Amino acid sequence: MTKLSGTIEAAETASEIHPRLTDFPHWENLAKSAGLQVTPVGDPPSYSPGQVWNVSGKAGPLPLDTQVTLSNDNPPDYLALETSAHGIAVTLDFRLSPAASGTTLAFNIRLKPKNLAAKAMLVPVDMRRKDFSAKISRLIAKHLKIKAKSS
Repeated sequence: MTKLSGTIEAAETASEIHPRLTDFPHWENLAKSAGLQVTPVGDPPSYSPGQVWNVSGKAGPLPLDTQVTLSNDNPPDYLALETSAHGIAVTLDFRLSPAASGTTLAFNIRLKPKNLAAKAMLVPVDMRRKDFSAKISRLIAKHLKIKAKSS
């Protein structure tokens, strides 16, 4: 299994960050701006645990056709999503915990290959795990508009 993880120190409280984390229409639009087709299942979507999104398009050079499921939402402390694509089961979770002057937002992405081809696809990710984790941390902070905690 490959694990990408990181922490972001924020000046805001978990109660201020969690609503941005669960602003699913924002994330849907962000994915669409990256060329993905994202459709929440349900009319209207529940945006609660069990919510499913159909996602298709291209992920890098590979075609993508999958479903993403909101598997857990425990405001303001925890959120988890799951999907599977190209033989890789993916779990993404966010944990928000109080810090001295704000909140620590920790994320974990677990990539579990289901076959040999998927395992081979993860080798470059394993080799650059630290780089990928740092980039993901920056993107999360940017898109959640997190104010960095001052020292």
